[in-house]
Amino acid sequence: MAEPAPGEPVFGRPEPGGDYVPRDAAYGLLTNSAGEIAVVAITGETARTQYDLPGGALEPGETSEDALVREYREETGLGVRPVGLLGSAWHYWEKPGGRRVLNHARYFTVERSREDGGKIELDHALVWLTPLEAIARMRHEATAWGLVRWLRLKAGAEHRS
Repeated sequence: MAEPAPGEPVFGRPEPGGDYVPRDAAYGLLTNSAGEIAVVAITGETARTQYDLPGGALEPGETSEDALVREYREETGLGVRPVGLLGSAWHYWEKPGGRRVLNHARYFTVERSREDGGKIELDHALVWLTPLEAIARMRHEATAWGLVRWLRLKAGAEHRS
């Protein structure tokens, strides 16, 4: 796993003397016809519900796109396919249980495929939020950055149209 390149966004700060495990991850941004964003509400990890984009860590041998499709199905039951890379960001964080991670997350726009099913993560519930609600509720600043990046790119495309 590489280190953050100059200019790449990095969120969080490493604790002095902290040992951070590198982790590649992929997350997907899906919208519905009302313009709401698919988000997972995660229960059981902490005392309060946390919100994140569907996605997660790559397994050995997976590409970011493969991991995204698998994680989306496991967390939401929805089949998706990546259609565009929004960008990537790094994030230092401590997982519940104390494991410290340096997450290198890639953020994609996705669209629905016909292959729904396979939800296995019962602590993840699919909810649809407006873009501003989603940004405000994200548990990680890096993910909020991905959503803001999407909004800015979308606004730029609409402005040029």
